[in-house]
Amino acid sequence: MNRREVFVLALLLALSGCLFRGDAAARLGIDLVTVRLSAQRHLVDVRYRITDPEKAAALVARDAKPQLLDEASGEPLAVPSYPKMGALRAKGHAEAGRSYFILFENRSGTVKSGSRVTLALGDLKLAHLVVE
Repeated sequence: MNRREVFVLALLLALSGCLFRGDAAARLGIDLVTVRLSAQRHLVDVRYRITDPEKAAALVARDAKPQLLDEASGEPLAVPSYPKMGALRAKGHAEAGRSYFILFENRSGTVKSGSRVTLALGDLKLAHLVVE
């Protein structure tokens, strides 16, 4: 394979991943803004904007239990919850155009910049998200 063929193949693979994520995000009623490390790499910060409040209601529901899965190790990361503050994520009423967050605990440091993760909520999954 020459350089051009490798480039075209890489571009097609990248676009197919983006299309898949876009489709999954549309099924959740969200537009994914960013996935990045925060708090000295102890938290993974997922930011998203709601595009369809009806579909996204499950993600912001008080009883929702979203998980972030590290694709390399399979380790699930949970949303930390504290007695006085509650879960470290936005919850309540879904509003179109509004941005929301979910913080996942990365205590073991498994997820690093460049890691691929999957955001899961029940049967719905956003796969192959790259951590900034």
